[in-house]
Amino acid sequence: MIIAVCFALMGRNIADSYKKRVSMLEKTEAMITLIRDEIDFCALPINEMIHLISQKESLKQLAFIEECYRFLSSGLDFPHAWNNSLEDRKNIAFLKKKDVDLLKSFGENLGITDSAGQLSNCNVYLGLLKINYNEALKDKERYSGLTTAIGFLVGLGVLIVFI
Repeated sequence: MIIAVCFALMGRNIADSYKKRVSMLEKTEAMITLIRDEIDFCALPINEMIHLISQKESLKQLAFIEECYRFLSSGLDFPHAWNNSLEDRKNIAFLKKKDVDLLKSFGENLGITDSAGQLSNCNVYLGLLKINYNEALKDKERYSGLTTAIGFLVGLGVLIVFI
């Protein structure tokens, strides 16, 4: 019986990972929108902007932002701090490689042009992120119920075999 429950829980965990990817991409969209607004209205230096964003309670799920700020505080320049914070898997759990690559590319282009160029950069990446978000939403709808059911059925099958 315990084995059946374990398989059902594994299926549930996989289903939750689809939901968490959607949630992280929503938070990432909010983060880029906030960065765009800060560039447009406040023109803060990138280090201060990252500090401000790392303090936002609504973005705490994006652990890489806080990690990036820690790297910046230790004296690392922004591109390396951003990239290093995205290298640690615990900071980007549930994101796919293409989501992380998109974030890395966004960070490489942030702060290297004038305000108009950075605003355009944010808008481009918001559009690209929307594509990943829509895919994640479809995956969640398609697979989250399926993985739970398959986990339960495999567990039930194992239970039947042992009985």
